[in-house]
Amino acid sequence: MLWAQVNSCPEKFKAYNAAGQEVTQFCVGQPIRFKSCLPNTQPDKEYYDFDKSNNVSFSTDTTKIFTYNRAGTYTITQLINTGQIFQNERTFVVVDTPPPVFTVTACAQNQVRVTIIDSNYNNFLVDFGDGTKQNLIRGASISHQYSPGTALKVVVIGSYTGATCTRQAETTVQPLPAPAAPVLESIRITTPGTAGTLALSIKNLQPEYFYILERVVGSSTTLIDTLKNPANTTLNYTIKDINTANPACFRLRTTDRCGSNLNVTLANICSQPLTATPGNNQVVLSWPFYREGGNLENYKVYRNGTLLQTLPANITTYTDTDVVCGTNYCYQLTAALKSNFSSVSIESCALVTTTNAPQAGFLSSTFTPNNQVELNFKPAGNNLPKTITYQKSQNNSPFTNLATSDKTTLTDANSSTNNGQLCYQAFFEDNCGKASAASNTTCPVLIQSTLNHDGTLNLNWTDYLGFAGPVQYFLEQVDTNGSVLSSSPVTGNTFSQKMNTTNQRQYFRIKATGVNPTEISFSNTVLVQLESKFALPTAFSPNGDGLNDRFEVKGQIYGNFRLQILNRWGQIIFESTNQQQGWDGKIKGQDAPVGVYVYSLTATDGTGKNITQTGTLTLVK
Repeated sequence: MLWAQVNSCPEKFKAYNAAGQEVTQFCVGQPIRFKSCLPNTQPDKEYYDFDKSNNVSFSTDTTKIFTYNRAGTYTITQLINTGQIFQNERTFVVVDTPPPVFTVTACAQNQVRVTIIDSNYNNFLVDFGDGTKQNLIRGASISHQYSPGTALKVVVIGSYTGATCTRQAETTVQPLPAPAAPVLESIRITTPGTAGTLALSIKNLQPEYFYILERVVGSSTTLIDTLKNPANTTLNYTIKDINTANPACFRLRTTDRCGSNLNVTLANICSQPLTATPGNNQVVLSWPFYREGGNLENYKVYRNGTLLQTLPANITTYTDTDVVCGTNYCYQLTAALKSNFSSVSIESCALVTTTNAPQAGFLSSTFTPNNQVELNFKPAGNNLPKTITYQKSQNNSPFTNLATSDKTTLTDANSSTNNGQLCYQAFFEDNCGKASAASNTTCPVLIQSTLNHDGTLNLNWTDYLGFAGPVQYFLEQVDTNGSVLSSSPVTGNTFSQKMNTTNQRQYFRIKATGVNPTEISFSNTVLVQLESKFALPTAFSPNGDGLNDRFEVKGQIYGNFRLQILNRWGQIIFESTNQQQGWDGKIKGQDAPVGVYVYSLTATDGTGKNITQTGTLTLVK
């Protein structure tokens, strides 16, 4: 009978908390009462050692309640006298009771997600504070949705299996703001090819949310990336390994840490390929329709960074004929979408070629102020000359090559006007190696002058050749710097006039004008040079009768004038540097004696020639 009783209590003794509940794990700070589970045990015959690790010893005290202050594994030893003395052992684990560790994540629509990350407790009770409670185990998660306006407060109570002690922790989180629709502002092809790249510009992001970027093919989608809690409201995102020759469409879905389906999805945005194909003096652009046509407003075609054309949404090709052979043009297409969104192609470039010879250009000619012919060549249309060959003819001789240049302006340094009229023409080779026909022939006006002995000037000139319409002529007199002193319209090819002797050196030219205000050509400039002519009297009578009262130089002298009067002893009694100021017959205010005097005249004419003349004069009364 005694054997049966012993085997019904194999532990020999048990542990109880303050409420009398049996426990197999203890908590730090929790009073534990140990008691034999054998029947008919006398308490005064029962002794305990509460920690075998510091040597077993039994005091005469029969205390059976002990509180552990440190977590760990303890071996408890019982000494009992039931008629026979027995020593029994049991091992118990004492656990600490720190606050349970968990995370609470705020999600959209007043949701929270609680995740247990604690490594101490075995069991957890989650209390959401609104009457909802849920038991969890380590590592488990649970989501809960609060009613609007309810505080998002979560209490978690941790407990151990076999122990009755618990510990709780609580936290309150702020609800998330309402989700806003993200903005896929633009998509741009940045690297072409079968493994090319696209650049997405994304705006209106919220750091509290996740964004799922997906590629859309028909009705199916493929995950590209999940953008978690973006740090900024804007993001530039690169998509790699895309065949940019074909349109690729993408969308962005909004979710949160709870994986909520928020039904906040942006309209798809698609890449826009572009192909540029060179043709005969043209470039043909083509592209596929924008995949999401309902969002398309128009297409914008750019050439070398400048807007070339805006096209309706139903157009998928454009031919650029405003091109120059041998020139490389780069094009970019922008699909202008609603709300100022855009899809931009990669630059597609084409080198223009041709099988046609370029049209002949237009050549004009004019004399410069230093009497050299300046030629100005203008290619027809958009032709861009690679080299221009200028040719020259004089006095109706055959044209011969004058120079080959890449400049549209050329000066003929050997523009002699003594061998007849000068005429010119030009042709060019474009960047495709095609040669044009010869341009028009242009001949600047050639003017010649004759000065007669009577002082009459005769001018004659040739017609200007080169303007498309009628030509009007003007006779211009200019100064040494080419500034116009006078201008008069003339007809015919000759002009005569009496010379004005104010200036010894006078310059004349013909100005030819066409219908177009820019059509202006000048002839060579001719110099008409007058001789210095003057006379001095041999006698004068300074008697105040108004006749021959002064000794002065008559005629035209043009510069550096100096007149001196000397007496018979060679003394200078009068000197003047002004031709209009002659000798009045006085010496220091007194009448000079009647008699013979010597004069000396020096001067310079307009050509720089020195004039020197001496002689005698007689002063009479």
